Amino acid sequence: MGTNLAPILANLYLAMLQEELKKKCVNDQKLKWPKLFLRFIDDGFGIMEGAKKDVEYWIKQFNSLRKTIKIDKWSFGNSAEYMDIYIYKGEKFFSTGLLDFRIFQKEINRYMYIPAKSGHVSHTIKNYVLGELKRYIRYNSLKLTFLKIRTKFFSRLRNRGFKKVINVQGSDHHGTIARVRSGLQGVAQKRGWDIPKTYPDYVLHKMVTVMRHGEEVKISKRAGSYVTVRDLVEWSGGVTPEMTPEERELALQRGRDAVRFFLISRKADTEFVFDIDLALQQNDENPVFYVQYAHARISSILQQWDGQISDLKSADLSLLQSKASDHLLRRLAEYPEVLTDAAADLAPHALAFYLRDLAGDFHTFYNADRVLVDDQALKLARLALLSATRQVLQNGLKILGVSAPAKM
Repeated sequence: MGTNLAPILANLYLAMLQEELKKKCVNDQKLKWPKLFLRFIDDGFGIMEGAKKDVEYWIKQFNSLRKTIKIDKWSFGNSAEYMDIYIYKGEKFFSTGLLDFRIFQKEINRYMYIPAKSGHVSHTIKNYVLGELKRYIRYNSLKLTFLKIRTKFFSRLRNRGFKKVINVQGSDHHGTIARVRSGLQGVAQKRGWDIPKTYPDYVLHKMVTVMRHGEEVKISKRAGSYVTVRDLVEWSGGVTPEMTPEERELALQRGRDAVRFFLISRKADTEFVFDIDLALQQNDENPVFYVQYAHARISSILQQWDGQISDLKSADLSLLQSKASDHLLRRLAEYPEVLTDAAADLAPHALAFYLRDLAGDFHTFYNADRVLVDDQALKLARLALLSATRQVLQNGLKILGVSAPAKM
């Protein structure tokens, strides 16, 4: 379908044919409407009860409606495929009458995964893997079937160059770790692969408690009450119906920054309270504001200086003799190791902690040492220190997916 309008037109046209056949069923006693009929644009799925000749007669009548539109596949028996779902009569059918379903992969699609070394940006590859796993969960009615196909999926990913796979799940899924790993070991032994016994890695998250207006927001699976990420973003940004589109976008950006920074600022295996009131505060108690404000303040100082950043490369850093500047220099030197350890330990919260400490050291330095002094050499040295601090703050925030505003 070559245009955005094509699926809409196709859907309307098929709906018209569907209604035509329904009218025929009213006037023709031999023509029975299916017990179940589903359609996604031009892909239809139906379940009929009766003799084979009744089904064939129904198909014949449908195919006679238009010369170019035909039903080209049907099944008489216990199973059928529809798009990427395989529907079948499982064990529970004979006791409950319910059908089972699982993912159906066409042969042509089974190995068409994005290679790990493709030209796609990293988030595209990650989102692809996450999207596939969500699809498997949705389209497998039995847990055992889901575990089997997930094992196949992981083995195919590894075959395509993905050497590291990380499952991020709730802490109540800890029981699946041993089963998935043992299943992959079985596949590895059969195919001669050298897969570590700890493959794939797991990060299990504890539950999050949401506080708003000083009270806990009640969440209950049984009652069907929940808080979405969209809710958190809008609440944390202070979005209101009266806002203009520009004001709303700024508020949503504040909300996105707060949600990302707050949720990543704690270890996965610890309980966490997400305080909406704290996220709305524009002061030092709000951790994301505290870090962003450090970046904005440095940007303002460099703008007041009105010089070229390239000129700071020749600054004499030996002039930085104060205790506050020494603390800041040492903190900056820790950044590469913090980043390496955070990645190796699957602990992004370590980076959030580091950025808060770095912002604190900067604020201490700013209050202790005046930057735009008359001594030209000392001024350039302190500006070079601030420029490096801003660069690290910007890099760290970018890794966390949080904006680094130049003004606040």
